Amino acid sequence: PALSGSWYAATYAAGRFVVLGHGAVVATSRNAITWSSHRVPAGSWQSVAYGAGKFVALSSVNAGLNEMTSSDGVHWSARPGPAGEWTGLTYGAGRFLAVSAFGQLITSTDGVHWRITWSRSQFLLNSVAYGNGRFVAADSADGDALISLNGINWSFYPISTPGTPWY
Repeated sequence: PALSGSWYAATYAAGRFVVLGHGAVVATSRNAITWSSHRVPAGSWQSVAYGAGKFVALSSVNAGLNEMTSSDGVHWSARPGPAGEWTGLTYGAGRFLAVSAFGQLITSTDGVHWRITWSRSQFLLNSVAYGNGRFVAADSADGDALISLNGINWSFYPISTPGTPWY
């Protein structure tokens, strides 16, 4: 049966696909064909990643409970997390890295304790990924990219015609 929902983020780890969105439900699947829904703390969950033995989701709305974690992708618990409106999250090089639409980047090695590592309000960062030894964050304001080898120090690269947004 089809599951209904407004899904905003997906990840695959520990043998399970996990999708989540704005609401109180996550969907999981072992094969991406048959899905199960699971109740979670209500929130505007817009990013999810797996690392350091856990799934971590962050809220896109600055609310009381900004983070939820799970060891299996099915059972989640919410907690006060990093304040902000987080739009993208990834894991690589031993750290979680989140971006916001207000140009902030935060990192955590355990998915619980976060620190701001970069902030430039002119960037509208909506997504971030890790691969091939690099973090890449996309700017939806001007279509630029931020690239980092360690998640702390960043370089700016224009990747499109000015004014062309990337999401």
